[in-house]
Amino acid sequence: DSTNYTIYYSNRNAGFIKINRLPNGENTIHFRYNDRGRGPDQRFTLFTNTKKEIAKLTQTGVAYMKDTVSLNVFKKDSFYYSVKGKDTAKTNFTALNLYNLAASGMYEFFYPVLTDSATHGNQPYLFEKILERSFMWNKKPMKAALYSYRAKKSNTLGLVWLNDKHQLLAEVSPWSDVIMNGKENLRAVLRRIHDSVSNSRLEQQSAEVLKKSFNKVALYNCNYVDVEKGMLISNKTIFISNGIIEKIADTSAVIAADYKRINASNKTVMPGLWDMHSHTFPGEGMNYLANGITSIRDLGNNLQLPEVKQKSAEGKLLHPRVAWMCGFIDYNDDMAGPCGIFINNVQEGIEAVRLYKKMGYKSIKLYSSIKPEYVKAIAAEAHKLGLRVHGHVPAHMTAAEAITDGYDEVNHLNMLVLGYFGKEVDTRTRVRLTLMKERAFEASPHSAYGHQLINLMAEKKIILDPTSILYGPYPLRPNMSKKDSIEKQCTDTLFAWLKVLHQKGIRFVPGTDAGGGMGLVTELKNYAMIGMSNADVLRCGTLWCAQYAGLDKTLGTIEEGKVADLIIISGNPLERIAALDNIQIVITQGRLFYTKDLRAGANSNSGMNEAMLHVH
Repeated sequence: DSTNYTIYYSNRNAGFIKINRLPNGENTIHFRYNDRGRGPDQRFTLFTNTKKEIAKLTQTGVAYMKDTVSLNVFKKDSFYYSVKGKDTAKTNFTALNLYNLAASGMYEFFYPVLTDSATHGNQPYLFEKILERSFMWNKKPMKAALYSYRAKKSNTLGLVWLNDKHQLLAEVSPWSDVIMNGKENLRAVLRRIHDSVSNSRLEQQSAEVLKKSFNKVALYNCNYVDVEKGMLISNKTIFISNGIIEKIADTSAVIAADYKRINASNKTVMPGLWDMHSHTFPGEGMNYLANGITSIRDLGNNLQLPEVKQKSAEGKLLHPRVAWMCGFIDYNDDMAGPCGIFINNVQEGIEAVRLYKKMGYKSIKLYSSIKPEYVKAIAAEAHKLGLRVHGHVPAHMTAAEAITDGYDEVNHLNMLVLGYFGKEVDTRTRVRLTLMKERAFEASPHSAYGHQLINLMAEKKIILDPTSILYGPYPLRPNMSKKDSIEKQCTDTLFAWLKVLHQKGIRFVPGTDAGGGMGLVTELKNYAMIGMSNADVLRCGTLWCAQYAGLDKTLGTIEEGKVADLIIISGNPLERIAALDNIQIVITQGRLFYTKDLRAGANSNSGMNEAMLHVH
């Protein structure tokens, strides 16, 4: 008995899952997919006993970033044991990484433990049936159920379809799908139901959090950051109504009874932060807000992004403002990026630019597989239509060449450094990441290559989106191995690039390239670490982003008449940038939210069932 699955990335066949079941209780699983040269390739052998319990499980192969993985677990006398080399020890088998095992298609084997209500209290995850459906297949009804799963301490909600044998039927997500072979025609209807469930969950979450929010607010005993002047303004009352800063008065001002009074003494108020390198999904909105991020620039997504932007603007979705949408374009090969529009020639690239313009996008992001000879024509069309151009530096092209051909900005610090190693390096692959850990120390910013590139960037006023959190900082630890020592040298060199770029006047825009804005504060701390003043760090995370987006007339500073996108912090970030770690209140979309409520709301999944969902 065997079942095979196809894994799709942006509708491209990217991999497979193969499950074989033998009569003696032995089951083998092969799980593999390719994502830009990354992706797992793993084999599992799993034995079940007469009680359908997992008696033994082994795993070999490589994980997403090609690190070796190995697992050997067996059951004996009601206990599970793990084997590592010659050592054997008891293990909490239910604490295994659910997402890793689920991604491999093994729900059917874990179904008993996943749904055992007696042990749920001790398990680190939730696995719950939401709804059941019957589909016609080969003129016969086929039953399926949609389940939700997530770790209890995570807001990442997975939705998976299982058939009546509890076998994986399908799993869909914004960028990828897994579907049982032979059932491909069900993808559209399964995705429609999946999207309805996801949207209903977000509506429930938003409604619960909005119950605890406030519209008219007065912040008294208030110290706020004038980011333009880089100074703290003390002892004020800020009145907010209908999402607008209506008045800034002395702290003695009378506060009407219909205002929610917030005592901001010993705290600092400042404009909301921006994440200028996001790839957002609707379900991440409350995490962004809880991290103090009230506006984002999305640098590549599926074509449903305008819907997220609209719902956020209308207040139907608790989500930061999608202030900037960037159209993602890549060449259609097996190393292409995970989303956007894939082209086969330069004319298709020009047509993609025109489509993005019609849809309200403001810039074009070119990715690593784009042919270097396409860049000039695509950039020229984008500029003609008033769009900016940026992205990865295409493989077999240098950053200087991309800038000369029309780039206005470079995304990721490593894209500057890679050219040092020559154009023959295939940066479509994960080598663009591994080189940064293994050889970046060779590429000094003070080399002839670095000097020429940085001067070119300064001359043409090129923006850099560093995403420095992807590279460090690397901590100094005692008794470091040779590999660790080399990696630290590489990280130190990358941060030396960042420092020289800042000294040369290159403008940074801070971004995370991570879900929910995780790491934005660390990104800003990194800028302080390389010598940027705290005042400029705060400008970088607020006003400069608003200026970039052409929204500084309404956002980016605290002034009467401007939109009330604010955060309240315990501490003073002008004195200590790490105070940004202590965001307690976020004000956006005309509402005040406590960050603890936002985090609780993002993690809420209690009692979700079909009766509560608007499923069509």
